[in-house]
Amino acid sequence: MSLISKLQPVIIIAAALLGLLLGAVTPLGSVSSGLIEVFLMMLLYILFLSIDLKQIQKSFTNVRFTLTAVIINFVFTPLFGYLLGRVFFADSLDIRIGLLMLLVTPCTDWYLVFTGLSKGNVELGMSILPLNLILQIALLPVYLLVLIGSEVTMNVASLLGGVAMVLVKMFIPLLIFFAVLLFVSQCAGRLIKFSRRDIVSLNFTTLARNSPLSLAIAVATFPDRPLISLALVIGPLIELPVLSVISDILKRWNAER
Repeated sequence: MSLISKLQPVIIIAAALLGLLLGAVTPLGSVSSGLIEVFLMMLLYILFLSIDLKQIQKSFTNVRFTLTAVIINFVFTPLFGYLLGRVFFADSLDIRIGLLMLLVTPCTDWYLVFTGLSKGNVELGMSILPLNLILQIALLPVYLLVLIGSEVTMNVASLLGGVAMVLVKMFIPLLIFFAVLLFVSQCAGRLIKFSRRDIVSLNFTTLARNSPLSLAIAVATFPDRPLISLALVIGPLIELPVLSVISDILKRWNAER
């Protein structure tokens, strides 16, 4: 394994920190939000150049993978996300809403990058993308209605004083979430006898979250509840380095053959 490959998680984390620093201390902070999607699309385009389109067509017929991913993403994950919110933020409804919105929306873009970095089956991961997008848009209001219900009556001012503690406490439930989802998807993949590359694809399609979509919905739906948006902004700051480390671990695991 080359030195660059070994240092890949460190490079990704450093790049994220550099981006945050440049956004805070330079004029880039006012324009960077519009460039994020542009650079992400460029990154995905480079990834797509190496994809075998014939394999994508074959992946759409992999019913076992699709059912496994859908069950983990849209049955297990919402219930587990709700439980984490109740355990860690029982007295903070806004954070619970933000956490739930983050965790019930599987990623529809950068999970493919991490799948590729880990030598997983990118074509198989792509096949689940349209279904993930459609289901999360359709089911997010249902999750909020069923799991949060009429609880959306709370004094937001009483929560603002705890912003600093929110920043710290969000690490624990999110790390637990990623650890448990990695374990669940690994067990499911091995139980159903997926190949290692397919298990890696299952790992990232169930681990990565679609925070931009959740944030856009949160801003439109809860404009006067800033802690909901705060929870959704914090999520990627934790998610990106965690996925980088997991990517390195899975790449080593995938190479043990």
